[in-house]
Amino acid sequence: MQEQLNATLLPPILTPVYQEVFITYTPEHAIGASIEYETTIMDLPVNFHLNATYSSPSYAFDNENVKNEENFIVNGSINIDSIQVGDQDMSVSIWARNLLDEAYIYRRSNANGTVLGDYANFNEPRTYGIDFTTNF
Repeated sequence: MQEQLNATLLPPILTPVYQEVFITYTPEHAIGASIEYETTIMDLPVNFHLNATYSSPSYAFDNENVKNEENFIVNGSINIDSIQVGDQDMSVSIWARNLLDEAYIYRRSNANGTVLGDYANFNEPRTYGIDFTTNF
């Protein structure tokens, strides 16, 4: 019985299998900057904020030699604080992400490249909104 069991086992792999590994979402070049301006309009504190980031291409998967696209994204907001509504203080924030509506591939794979082709995911388009905040 023991001889029969040993005969069915596969021999051990004597040669190690190495796979190249890539550091993901770590671009060679990245930079960010922001500017903020505070003022008072009609006795209300108002804050203007603008930020921008740039990123060179980077790997999206640790086992694929494929990079995503470079990108430059600008975001902004205007915040108005201390608005009296009855006996409550309220804040209003108008904001936008991806102000320039840039489209880029942030994740790309060629894992199924020979069968189905490469696939990729695009970033979110320009989004914007208004937030109303109060404490009670």
